[in-house]
Amino acid sequence: MEGLEDQAAAEAQILIKRLATHRVLEVKHSSRDRLMEIITDALISSSSVPGSEIITRSIVFRSGLSLASLRRVQTALNQPHSPIIEIEFVGLRSTEEIALALDCCRQQHVAIRRLRLENYRPTGRLSHEDREDVARVLRDGIFGEDSLLGDDSKEPLPLVTCMELVRYPIGAIGAKVLTDAVSANKSIEILRLLDCDLRSDSMYYVAEMIRRNTFLQELDLSYNRHYLGSPLTREITIKTLVKKG
Repeated sequence: MEGLEDQAAAEAQILIKRLATHRVLEVKHSSRDRLMEIITDALISSSSVPGSEIITRSIVFRSGLSLASLRRVQTALNQPHSPIIEIEFVGLRSTEEIALALDCCRQQHVAIRRLRLENYRPTGRLSHEDREDVARVLRDGIFGEDSLLGDDSKEPLPLVTCMELVRYPIGAIGAKVLTDAVSANKSIEILRLLDCDLRSDSMYYVAEMIRRNTFLQELDLSYNRHYLGSPLTREITIKTLVKKG
């Protein structure tokens, strides 16, 4: 155990030095709490004063994070002079982790403009209801389309203009859940739904997103093989785009 602690501390020191030399910082072992504790402490101390030596603008967490580490990231980003404007979370494992990752971009001082969630890794196979739950958490966290039941409704992410979902298998039910939120969106300019298991039964919802939205500049559906492989869905999507102008 002590050896792992020493290894995490040594790796963290290398990464801390890269904050001053690399615009993109990749944290390959972000699932290690001790490593994340040291890195986030360094971000907090460096970002709390203007004119720090950090040149990093983008951080990629490659191997998932615990809830405790996500809360540390939230605190580290919410500093008055934080230079981080892009963040990527790879390998999140639950809707609770997704919600907390999205909340990292909602704090008062956070300056995140681009957010990427990649490779959702739940413990079991996703059911229809699971896909719907994931899509609802994404909808509420990104677009602020929460229920109208009370005080815990959310505003859209304040500064994020580019949102990327990669290998989040939300399918048609997810597209349906997101439709109204994307249609009413006034903040996200670029939305990428890459390899999200969108199929021909997602066609109507994708067309509605394009037809009704007046703010979105780019909707990227790359790597949805079942969707893009269908001549009908391609035709409907293209006709919708052309009709919109």
